[in-house]
Amino acid sequence: MLEPREIPSLTSPLRQSHDMMACARKQVPPTSLESACIIAGLFLVQSYYWLMDDAFVYFRYVDNLLFLNFGLVNNQGEYVEGFSSPAWVLVLIALRSLELEYPTIIRLLAFGCHLGWAFGIVRLNRHYSGDRRVFDLPLVYLTGCYGVVTYFSSGLETPLVLLSGVVVAAYITAPQQRRWQLLISLTPLVRQEFLLAWLVAVLWGSLVTRRIPWLALFALFAAVGGWFVFRVYYYADLLPNTFYLKDAVNFRQGLLYLHESLYVYYVYPVGAVLLGLAVTLIWRRQPGLCVAPRIVMLLAALVVTAYAVKVGGDARHFRFLAFPMCLAACSASGLVEIAWARWGRPRFTPAVIAAMVVLFVVVHLRYPPQLARHPLYFRTPSGLVNGIADAHYHRTLSALQYPSWSEKANIDRMRSFRASSPDGHYAGFRNSGWCYDAYENFDYYNIHSWGLTCAVLARTDMPIERVAHRPGLRRLSRDLLTVIGAAGSPGPGMYRTAVEKGVAPPWIIENLPALERIERQIYNRKHFRENLSLALSPTPWIHVRRLSTKPVESSKKQWDNDR
Repeated sequence: MLEPREIPSLTSPLRQSHDMMACARKQVPPTSLESACIIAGLFLVQSYYWLMDDAFVYFRYVDNLLFLNFGLVNNQGEYVEGFSSPAWVLVLIALRSLELEYPTIIRLLAFGCHLGWAFGIVRLNRHYSGDRRVFDLPLVYLTGCYGVVTYFSSGLETPLVLLSGVVVAAYITAPQQRRWQLLISLTPLVRQEFLLAWLVAVLWGSLVTRRIPWLALFALFAAVGGWFVFRVYYYADLLPNTFYLKDAVNFRQGLLYLHESLYVYYVYPVGAVLLGLAVTLIWRRQPGLCVAPRIVMLLAALVVTAYAVKVGGDARHFRFLAFPMCLAACSASGLVEIAWARWGRPRFTPAVIAAMVVLFVVVHLRYPPQLARHPLYFRTPSGLVNGIADAHYHRTLSALQYPSWSEKANIDRMRSFRASSPDGHYAGFRNSGWCYDAYENFDYYNIHSWGLTCAVLARTDMPIERVAHRPGLRRLSRDLLTVIGAAGSPGPGMYRTAVEKGVAPPWIIENLPALERIERQIYNRKHFRENLSLALSPTPWIHVRRLSTKPVESSKKQWDNDR
């Protein structure tokens, strides 16, 4: 058993943090087990590399800004924030400005974020385990989870999401450190719901340090407040377009989504064992447990999980739970090490290491119910379960494989188009439910038929078939093409023109005032006061009484038809 001087004091969470940080500053290199996990993680990140179709929304926005000089928009002249993560957009802009191909960018970010994430967990485990023998259960467990390692790619903001989990855990561990105060205040730019975790963590930090965390508040004001001002000035709105499309109350679907992820990755048994271990150590009055910060980590994970459950989860397996899963696992840092120090013997060390290896293998052998076989088999069939798909469907989709899409939308072609059309006139108008299709056809005006980048469709009250998928919007997107055809080109007044010409569908006639209000946002004049007034006024919703009586095809059939 360790001597009392080797165990951090329980008198103050802040003093515990200082003791653990001092131990971490010894720069102890990763153990052999941790190094093996990091290498295995990099292999799995490469093996599970993929691009989600929604990533091409980001790509179109970034390329419209950098190479077509249209601005940060999906269609020239239409100011709609059709993406969910400002931080991811800024990162992509920085790297794409170097004229790197997107597969290179996504792989660099996947590997870089995985290394930062893994070493962050290693250091965090050192904070809580001190000088004890290190087994690093959080790193072993999370690296084994298919849902975790697969989201280091995807082309979406998911690598930053996983990093954010470690950042929040590090801030809760050491709230007095300035770097964590700065970094945690950037996490709401990664995903808007992370503001909930920020509130929990910063409240904890103020209670522990007994002072207002001015640096964290200033950083949040500068980062999130700065983007908020830009959003009002540029998009004349308070919220991104994706919020209107995806925000819902669907607890039943959300609980299904949560249960599926917890069941697949053995969270129930592993969590029960760790909880029992923690309760036993607390009952035995084990010093150095640092119970309070662990509870705060779990609370921060819980509030973000509650938001995911409230909106019905996601259409993709595990994606909305990557952040809380990482944060909850970090709350178990050092538990195994503390238990080993109390009850273990040196001769038991190989057995504990073997148990960690078995845990990694057993967890990694699990795969989502949407797959017929393990995803390491590339051609594994996939489908929908409870309205949820898996990343593997996109991973194996030929249209999303590089270079098939890059050849049609490379930088030289974009510059040639811009040079041949100084005013940026599009070659035509089209609607598509595939984001990569809109990206390939950068010289066409595009209406996203699922509403991701269309302010009108996103604000339409339509039945949801599954999360963020409203099949009825496809019919409305074709109606919007009719409106554009009647007006000659998209722009202010096109809805009234279509009504006056007698070609507007009934739902446009019935919702004309709301459509003209949205139109003023989309085609705003960049007058801040005017845009602020538009942003603060009630958000109009489009109500459609009835659509065609023809049965609506399933989402998967519609995707196949689009292809």
